[in-house]
Amino acid sequence: MAHKRKTGIVCLLMALLLAGCLGNAIESAGPGDGSWLIELQLSGGIAGLNRSITLVSNGQVQTVDRRVGTRTRRQASNALMVLATDSLMQRTKMAQQPGDTQILPGRCADCIVYRLKIVNKGDAYHVNLDTLTLARSPYKALVEAMEAR
Repeated sequence: MAHKRKTGIVCLLMALLLAGCLGNAIESAGPGDGSWLIELQLSGGIAGLNRSITLVSNGQVQTVDRRVGTRTRRQASNALMVLATDSLMQRTKMAQQPGDTQILPGRCADCIVYRLKIVNKGDAYHVNLDTLTLARSPYKALVEAMEAR
């Protein structure tokens, strides 16, 4: 009995260590040395969506779906990297101060809420959108490309 418990604990610790290593791979590729990171959090909707998608400048994409308990990693497509770079340039054009949150509110109870966080050279910018306001946002193409699997 004690052997089974030890084996279970060892397996649990190894799984946690592995999950931590995957997360660290995304974190270590993040901003701080001139690199950038874009995080998209999706929540709400009729199905109760609760997902985050992180894209870093080295092309790694990590998706965590908390509702179903999955974590996936993939390499970003060239098209997604171009959209990400364009979004970084859009941020510069808007001359928004780091830390500010641009809120584009809609009037929809069952809409999906999109929280976009752009970190470039250590400065973080936030944009909040929903299903209705996404269509007129300069970030529409980026959000749709990040959502695509």
